[in-house]
Amino acid sequence: MNKLALVLLLGGLAAAQTKPPEPGRRSITYEFKNVDIERASEIVNFVGQLSDNRVMIQLNGPFKTAFIQPNGNTPPEVMEKALELLKRYDVAPTPPPRVEFVAYLVWASVHYGSPPGQPIPAAIEEAVAEMKKTFAYTDYKLLDTVSTDVRHHAEVANILPGASSSGTAYSYTISYGNATVSNDGKTVNVDPFSFSLRIPSGGTYLSTGITTDVAIHEGQKLVLGKVRTGLDDSVNIFLVLTVKVH
Repeated sequence: MNKLALVLLLGGLAAAQTKPPEPGRRSITYEFKNVDIERASEIVNFVGQLSDNRVMIQLNGPFKTAFIQPNGNTPPEVMEKALELLKRYDVAPTPPPRVEFVAYLVWASVHYGSPPGQPIPAAIEEAVAEMKKTFAYTDYKLLDTVSTDVRHHAEVANILPGASSSGTAYSYTISYGNATVSNDGKTVNVDPFSFSLRIPSGGTYLSTGITTDVAIHEGQKLVLGKVRTGLDDSVNIFLVLTVKVH
């Protein structure tokens, strides 16, 4: 082989080694930055379906990285479209709204003498006015106000101020189950809601209360009751519930 032929052969090999890849045969790497691996897997599957299987997308779990590869003679614009879709859906989920409940514990009695508690606050005056039209109680006093932030579940337990039996304190528990905000952004559903009262009785305690599902709107004063105190048939406790969505 003469020198000229050798030079041409080597030149051909060099050209073959540096030849750019064929259109549509390259791969693209994308690292998810805003979603967890479960959500990333859902996005990868969805984008694969949108591309009619013209691309293959493999997900590396530990590194949250997707590898977009052509499936056959896939043109570059299809690959780029898949990459664009991955970026579009790689968005941090909107945090659930913060729900603030305020529970007012109201003592209601009929000529009990000097009922415990404080005057009814302006926030629930309207609700108590409606109660007066419905029930025969003559005295209404506020025993306690309980504010609770709820995202999913929450529970509050405390001593009930002012109410006692033979010097022994009552205790109560307010429990919020799964709290969800409706599409209107103003209605909150609680499944279940529970208010229980522990009543001292002869060295032990009796339990009474309310357990129910609740749907309440912002601005509404929802009256839940009545819970017997064990002191007298004419003495009971009501719970007035309000909510605010932040």
